[in-house]
Amino acid sequence: MGSLLDLEALLLRNNNLVEGIPFSIRNCTKLVMFDLSENKLSGSIPDWIGTKEKLQILSLRKYQFFGSLPLMVCCLRNLHLLDLSLNNLSEKIPKCINNLTSMAQMTSSRYRHEYVLKIGLS
Repeated sequence: MGSLLDLEALLLRNNNLVEGIPFSIRNCTKLVMFDLSENKLSGSIPDWIGTKEKLQILSLRKYQFFGSLPLMVCCLRNLHLLDLSLNNLSEKIPKCINNLTSMAQMTSSRYRHEYVLKIGLS
């Protein structure tokens, strides 16, 4: 999957995927939409998620993630939707989340999306 360098949307919601997010997805530098929600993936949210500069939609809802939200998520300046709800995140939300100002701005995009932040902490 990591060899799909021009991949812009990876939508694998509700597919009973197990283990963790494949490291090879790190190579998909043009991702705009990344939705792996409602699977059976576990572990921590990888730091490399923050290297996806073009990412506008990140949905990792209803996983079995634990630990904290990586600070690298605060580097996602183009993010419009961040859904991490229904996980087992236990740390505080980093203050740098305020840097994600694109979630508060209405900008045009060829992808239809909402402007929301959903983070569920246990």
